Amino acid sequence: MVFNIVLSGVGGQGILTAAKIIGRAAVHEGHYAAVGEIHGLAQRGGSVIGFVRISDEEVSSTVPEASADLLVAFEPLEAIRYVNYAKKGTKFVINTSPIVPVSANLGNVVYPSVEGIREQLQSFGPVSAFDALEIAKEIGNPIYVNTIMLGKASQLLSELVSRDSVERAIRESISRDLENNMAAFDRGYSL
Repeated sequence: MVFNIVLSGVGGQGILTAAKIIGRAAVHEGHYAAVGEIHGLAQRGGSVIGFVRISDEEVSSTVPEASADLLVAFEPLEAIRYVNYAKKGTKFVINTSPIVPVSANLGNVVYPSVEGIREQLQSFGPVSAFDALEIAKEIGNPIYVNTIMLGKASQLLSELVSRDSVERAIRESISRDLENNMAAFDRGYSL
């Protein structure tokens, strides 16, 4: 058994932290977990991709194209950027709050509609799309977007990795503002 997860977004959204938490939670469940990322020019605002592979045996950390079981996009356009990892049956978790690139703000490129992105992804599998930024603001800080996304992803992983193991991994990985991060995780899990 190998379960492949791709997490995508832009720099500063906590994609790699979320990947490490999922990997740690899988280890708590007795699975082998390989966590990786592709390095590029990602800085705050640049594209970021992380991988988690949960298995019964040792595997490489890079998810092969067309093999993701779950794709979690912290920014809607990043779901399309990495759709090459999707296959028939891939489940998607999409934050609908865009971070519009400078080129689109200058009018050089048109940013696609979130509904258009959702329609493209539904040709592969089910899409769960919601405004994680708005929920994070309700909790008190936009920084909680990653923990909300982690919560929804964990709900979809519950047959493989228990909620308790993910919560334990969050407590082991996040040292500040734990109470609000746990509230954000709970909100995401209950979506």
